[in-house]
Amino acid sequence: MVRSSRTSLDRKASLWLDHEKLYLGLAKSDGRFVVDAVTWNPSRLNLQSTEATDLLAEALSKLAKQYSLYRYDIRLCLDDSLCVTRVVTGESDAVEKELEAIQQRSQLYISLGLGEKLTGNLKEVSDGNLEYALTSIVNLRTVQSIYNGFQAARLSVEAIEPVTLSVTRGVGLIGLDKDSPVLLISVDDNRCDLAIARSGRVMLSYRVSGVSKAQEIADQIGSHMTRLRRFCQRVRSQEGAKLERVFILGNSELTGPIAQAMDGLKEKVHVSDLTLPESLDHLSNCGAPKEVILALWATRQWGEHRAELLPSPDLLPQLELLQIHPMRDRIIKSFLPSAIAVGLIMFVGGLYLNDRRQLAALKEKVDTAEAIAIVAEEKVAEWEWKDRMLQAFRKLRMDNREVRIDEMVTALAPCLPENARLENFSFNDDKSLSLRGIMIDTDETYRMLSSFKRIPGVKQVSLESVNAVGESKTKQLQFEVRCFLGASVESAPSVAKNADHRPAGIPIKVQSALK
Repeated sequence: MVRSSRTSLDRKASLWLDHEKLYLGLAKSDGRFVVDAVTWNPSRLNLQSTEATDLLAEALSKLAKQYSLYRYDIRLCLDDSLCVTRVVTGESDAVEKELEAIQQRSQLYISLGLGEKLTGNLKEVSDGNLEYALTSIVNLRTVQSIYNGFQAARLSVEAIEPVTLSVTRGVGLIGLDKDSPVLLISVDDNRCDLAIARSGRVMLSYRVSGVSKAQEIADQIGSHMTRLRRFCQRVRSQEGAKLERVFILGNSELTGPIAQAMDGLKEKVHVSDLTLPESLDHLSNCGAPKEVILALWATRQWGEHRAELLPSPDLLPQLELLQIHPMRDRIIKSFLPSAIAVGLIMFVGGLYLNDRRQLAALKEKVDTAEAIAIVAEEKVAEWEWKDRMLQAFRKLRMDNREVRIDEMVTALAPCLPENARLENFSFNDDKSLSLRGIMIDTDETYRMLSSFKRIPGVKQVSLESVNAVGESKTKQLQFEVRCFLGASVESAPSVAKNADHRPAGIPIKVQSALK
C-alpha cells in the first residue's frame, strides 16, 4: 500500500498485535481516544501459516468497517513475544561492532521461530556525545505474514515497532522517568521481560528466564538490582541516575503477588502503580491492560511536531525493501545456509554409501571365501572317506587268504571215518571253516574230531551239531564240524590259475564221499 508522507495526528491509528489478541487505539471525531479489542486467533495458530494470515485479514477487515480504518495510517506495535529489542550505547565504532554482532546472533533467536530474522535499527546521539542505538528483531516469515494480512484487508501500515519502545515512549510522555530511570517489568503466564526507561528512551531490555511464580520473579529481580543500578550509573553518570522506582505491567492476578513479594526484598525498591494521563481516565474500565492503553496512545504521538520523542525503528522500510528485492538474492540469502547443510548431508551421505558399498563388497568376498572353504571341507571329507575306504580295502586284501581246495580236501579226507561222507563245507565271516556231512550206522564223530585236531594248521576244532536223519531202518547221523585253518593248509599268494576258490561265507558242495 502507498503511504502518504504527511498526515495529521487525528488520522493515525495504532494496533497492538500478539499471538491471540488485537488491540486498536484511535481518536474519534470528538477528540476522545478509544480502545477496542478482538480475539483474532483463538486457536493460537502459527503466525507463519496461511490460515493465520487469513484470520488476521478477516479481523482487520471487521475493524476497518466498524471504525473506517481505510482513512487512517496505522502504526503497528508487535508484542514482546514477536519482537525482541536490544539497546547499545557507547562510541560510534563500538556501537557499530555490537550491532553487527547482534545482527549475527539474531539468526539464532529460537524464541522468535525458525527461519531468517529481520532487524530494524534506530540511532541518535545521547548525552555526552555517546551514540544510542536500538535494534528490533522479528522473524521475517512472521512479519511478512502479518504484512500480507494488512494488504489483504487493504489497510495502510505507516510503521512497525516493538511494544517495549511504545510503552517507554508513553512513560516518557507522562513524565514518570523524567528525574530518574525506572524499571518496567512486563509479565504474563509465559514470560517476564525487564526494561529500563529514561526520558522516554529504552536504556536496557532483556528477558528473565526460568521463572514462573511471583516469589521466584521477585527474587530473580532482586538479585539483578545491584547490576542494573550499576548499569544506570555507568550510562547516566550525572545526578538522577539512581534506579529506585519499579512499574509492574501485566495481568493484575500476576502483578499483585509480584509487588507484594518485592516489598520484602533486601534491595529496597519502590513499586508504583502505572498512572494514565487524565485524557485516558475514561478507558480504565474498557477491559484492556493499562500498558496496552498507554502503548496505543503513545504510538500515535511521535512525528515531526514532536521531534523529542524517539521514533520507530526502520522495520517497515526493511520489509518493504524486501518486496522489491531481486528474488534471486532473497533466495540465496534465505536458502544458502540450507543449501550448504544439504550439501554437507549429501557429502556425508555419499561417504556413508561408499562405505556401505565397500562393506558389501567385503561381505561378498567373505561369503565367497566361506563357500570355497565349505567346498574344500567337503572335498577333504570326501578324500578322507576315500582314504578310509582304501585303507579298509587294503586291510581286506591282506586279511583275505586264498586256499587250495584240493590240498584242503587231501588233508581232511583221511580224517573221515569209512562210513562218512562230506556233503559241503564253507568259509565263514569269522575266518572259520564249517564241514557238514553224514555218518552211516555208527557214531564216530569224536574219533573224527580227534583226527582233525591232529592235522597241522587246524585249530579250535568243535562239533557244532549231530542229528539223526533218514528212515528208521538205516541209522544216519548228520554232523557239522567247525575249525580254524592255520598256515599249513593255506596256499601262498601265487596259487594256480585253475584252482577252485570261493569267497568266505559261501558253501562249497562236495559231490562224492571222501574216503
